[in-house]
Amino acid sequence: QAVIHEPMEFHRLWCEGKGETEYIIFSFKASGVPKFSSNVFEIRDLGVPVGILENFQENFEILNNNIVEINDPDGANYQIAIKKLEMFILNTLSQKLEKSGKVRTQPAKNYTMIVNVMESNIDKKLSVGDIAKLCNMSEVNLKKTFSRYSGMGVMEYFNLLKITAATERIKRGETVQEVANSLGFSNQNYFSTVFKKITGKNPTFYKP
Repeated sequence: QAVIHEPMEFHRLWCEGKGETEYIIFSFKASGVPKFSSNVFEIRDLGVPVGILENFQENFEILNNNIVEINDPDGANYQIAIKKLEMFILNTLSQKLEKSGKVRTQPAKNYTMIVNVMESNIDKKLSVGDIAKLCNMSEVNLKKTFSRYSGMGVMEYFNLLKITAATERIKRGETVQEVANSLGFSNQNYFSTVFKKITGKNPTFYKP
């Protein structure tokens, strides 16, 4: 389960059953959290919050459970970690709204769809026009919606997704050429250029 608390709301956790309980707490400042009628939600994929926590541990210096520094402020991975947490919260809230019969605004639905389309097609070479077609949206509406909710451009985010995935694959031992091909880049040189532009490092830096 996931429990979302209002700011400054007193809370405590316990387990109704035998055995130990494992839990992850994300605490943050925000000014635009959607209103919701209930604060207890079902987690559909337990790997998602665990993966988000691992991303935060990799990309931020954490002291006494507080983020004190970004490990690589010039890179892109920390931005992806934050966006994944945002999407987890939005998707968690949306399932409750759907079950209760309440409907989210169309732009919010479109934003979730755009991100899902990009994540599902991370292995392909897509343009903004291609992504717009897959979402049944105009390019203008796609750009406007995505910028409003994410604060960045469509291709900027799509490349962030690709390079984040590339970093993990290179760490696992895949060659730079293999990774470039598997993520839809036209050639290794272009892949390396995009990789260095986003992370500030060459792909080979992450080789095991």
